Amino acid sequence: MNLKLSKTQWIASAVAAALVAGAGGVVVAQDSAPPVIEWDKRRLERLERNVRKLEAQLARANRDPNAVPTIIEPDPEVIALQSRVDDLTQRLTDMQETMRRVNAQLETTTFELAEARRDQTAALNEVGPLRTRIAELEARLVALEQGATTAAAGSEVDPQVEYDAAMKLAQDGAASEAIQAFEAFVKKYPDAAQTGEAYYRLGELYYNRDEPELAVASYAKSLRGWPTTRWAAEGTLKLATSLANLGRNRDACGAVAEFERRYAASSSANARSRATAIKTRAKCTA
Repeated sequence: MNLKLSKTQWIASAVAAALVAGAGGVVVAQDSAPPVIEWDKRRLERLERNVRKLEAQLARANRDPNAVPTIIEPDPEVIALQSRVDDLTQRLTDMQETMRRVNAQLETTTFELAEARRDQTAALNEVGPLRTRIAELEARLVALEQGATTAAAGSEVDPQVEYDAAMKLAQDGAASEAIQAFEAFVKKYPDAAQTGEAYYRLGELYYNRDEPELAVASYAKSLRGWPTTRWAAEGTLKLATSLANLGRNRDACGAVAEFERRYAASSSANARSRATAIKTRAKCTA
């Protein structure tokens, strides 16, 4: 191999070697051209030293292939550029990681917002019917209050009108309002023709709300004098059932006995069967 090179070739080779050595032997591709290197006196002196070292190394290599390689002085600006590239690369990696976290949080927030909007829509759909129902009940209460005010002022009011208004509340499922209306009715009209049945309706409302003590009181008042009305037999059975629910078995047996004596003959087979069941539950002797 011909190892004799011109001084220009030596300088070119030394420059290339110095640049490669200064960059750590790594060539980094960049989007923009690197800054122009200014060849000041210090840099030229370093380059000349590296050239002389390379010439000496080449001469030793010709004499002894196992000679220790000469260390080329790295270029500080090349090292600074490499450090800058490494720093920018790390910053880019950090920014990408931050973007991934932000995107994940954004997806979570979007999902939660969609859930909240669905819940809001469902709530609005439920609120509409409730508002309508409340408005109807308020209108009925206003009507009842106006009726009470008129009666207090001395105007003659037909008890049947107020009874029918209370009954309408019960039929519409407004139990609390119906109880208030019937309680007001029996207090206002203790001797009206509708009073006994008003007590029976109160008993039914309390019975359905599982309030046996109030049901017993109402049924008992409705059956005062053991009337022969169409609801008397049912009221007697409900009275006996409520007494049994309270553990008042003796009184329950007495109510069943009155049913059998007064109403059983004209009652249905189902009613008589219920009476038998109450007697068994209350352990009646007769």
